[in-house]
Amino acid sequence: MLIDLHAAAPHLDPAVADRAARAYTCEAQHSSRLLVADMSQTSTDRRLWVFDLRDPSRPVLIERTRVAHGAGSDPRKTGIPESFGNRKESGMTSLGLYRVAEPYIGVHGKSYILDGLTPGFDDQARARSVVLHPAPYVRESGSVGRSLGCPAISPEVFTRLDKQGALQGALLWVDGPDPALADAASLRCAAALLEPPVCRRQDSNTWGSAPVSISWQWAGAATAALAQEATPWKS
Repeated sequence: MLIDLHAAAPHLDPAVADRAARAYTCEAQHSSRLLVADMSQTSTDRRLWVFDLRDPSRPVLIERTRVAHGAGSDPRKTGIPESFGNRKESGMTSLGLYRVAEPYIGVHGKSYILDGLTPGFDDQARARSVVLHPAPYVRESGSVGRSLGCPAISPEVFTRLDKQGALQGALLWVDGPDPALADAASLRCAAALLEPPVCRRQDSNTWGSAPVSISWQWAGAATAALAQEATPWKS
C-alpha cells in the first residue's frame, strides 16, 4: 500500500505525491523521513515538503519551505528549471531519489552528502559534490539564488530540521517535468513491490503412474524486479 502524502500536504501536486510515495516504497526500510522537491514550480514557491513517516498510515508534514535549483538548469534566470542533468560540471539539478548521507563541514557550514539512488538520473551526485546545504541566498521572502545543482535551503530552516533529526538518513525525492522520469528504476521497483504475488505449481515429473513430486512457490514479479533494479546502499 502506498503512503498518502497528498492527505498531509494538499498543496502538493497529486502526481508528484504519487511518484514520491512510489520511490519511498523502494527504500522505506532505510528511513522514516521523506523530503519532496517539486522542481516544476518556481524557486520563490515553497516547493520542498518534509514529512515524518514514522507512522506510514499517518504522514505528518513538518515543514514546507523554499529550495534552490541548479544554475545549469535555469540558464536564463527565470526562476524555473527548464532542463535537468546528471553530468559533472553541468551545474544542473538531477531528478530522482536520494539518501541524505553523512554530514561534513564545508563552505556553507554543516552540510550533508547526497547519494543518488536512481540510476541514470542522479547516481553521479556524490561524484558531482551535489549536497544538501544551507545557503544565505535561499530566503523565505524575495528572490532565491541558484546553486550548482545542490538542493540548498535557508540556514534557519536547515538548522531547525537538523535539530529535529529530520535530515540525516532521510530520503529525498526531486521531481520535475521530465517525461523519462516515469520510467525511472526507483518507480519501477515500487510498481513491482506492489503487485500481488501469484501462486504457481511446479511439477518435477509428468502426471502418470510414476511418483510425482510437487512444490509450491510464490512467484511475484517483485522478486525479479528487485534483483534487477535494487540500487546498492552506499556507506
